[in-house]
Amino acid sequence: TFEGYVRQIERHVKPLLGSLYLHEISEERLRGFSGQLNKKLSQSTARGIQRLLKASLKEAVAAGLLNESPYSHFRMPKAPHRPPRILTQAEQRRLEQAALSIGCIEQILPLYTGLRLGELCALKWSDVDFGARTLRVQRSVQRLSSPQSAAKTALQIGTPKSDSSVRELPLPAFLL
Repeated sequence: TFEGYVRQIERHVKPLLGSLYLHEISEERLRGFSGQLNKKLSQSTARGIQRLLKASLKEAVAAGLLNESPYSHFRMPKAPHRPPRILTQAEQRRLEQAALSIGCIEQILPLYTGLRLGELCALKWSDVDFGARTLRVQRSVQRLSSPQSAAKTALQIGTPKSDSSVRELPLPAFLL
């Protein structure tokens, strides 16, 4: 979670608001910030970044650095719903053919199962039940910054994104 917050601040908050003093962050600037986020990010991601900024400004008020948070009277606007980008059958076939041609069968498994990258990387042979033709998703791997050096990273194996992400998936014969 902490790594995610740092990434959001570095990629989205600092470029748009990082040059301002706390007292210069107004409702009007928050509207512009919100609009910029909604243009380039999913609604869920944009709202998460705004919640992080809102909590940060609330802490600034608690620490006496601001009299009032600019979020006090600001309502985060809802972004228009954008349908997810889904591969066409032709695109899916091209991806499958390209993966097979270079021997990257690990690219095909997520295509047919919906596995996230971290879930794919954390799979073990013991997660595959060939008899029942199922795959058990019970771990995920993340790459986190090393506490010793910002240039180094370390892999951390943990639980999937949510409780409902722990699941058993049926595997078609061609994937087995």
